[in-house]
Amino acid sequence: ARQVGMRAVARRRAREQLARAMVCKEEEELRRAVQLADEAMLDSREVEGALALLQDLEAQGLTSADAARRAATTKRLENAIRRRCLQELTEAIREGEAAGFTLKKQRAVLAEARVSLKMLNARRRAAEERRLRESQQDGEVEEGEADAAAGA
Repeated sequence: ARQVGMRAVARRRAREQLARAMVCKEEEELRRAVQLADEAMLDSREVEGALALLQDLEAQGLTSADAARRAATTKRLENAIRRRCLQELTEAIREGEAAGFTLKKQRAVLAEARVSLKMLNARRRAAEERRLRESQQDGEVEEGEADAAAGA
């Protein structure tokens, strides 16, 4: 129940921040509001106005020099997805989350990277569990063989 309450507070704050950012129309304020909305897991429809405004600013060339950094971060995410390296993917996701993506393509690549990371973690856990089961089974077999040898 406490988590539900905390989530509701985070969502309310994110909505308020989005509303303020839409009024002031400053790039960094909009980016912070979008990031807060992402963290609060607001529905994409609630964020689309701020994203559209940011995309307009980028299209007009009115954005900061961070646009090149966001493009490079997107490329790093795409490479990390392709390579399937857990550490590289984790770092690229962290960088992508901090970059303040606004373009649909950028946000889609970040979402794909998150899914890829979850899949890699699940595969790693499954492999660890399999190895543990196999080592336990090998230990049981060795004990059985030792018991049989002792009884003979």
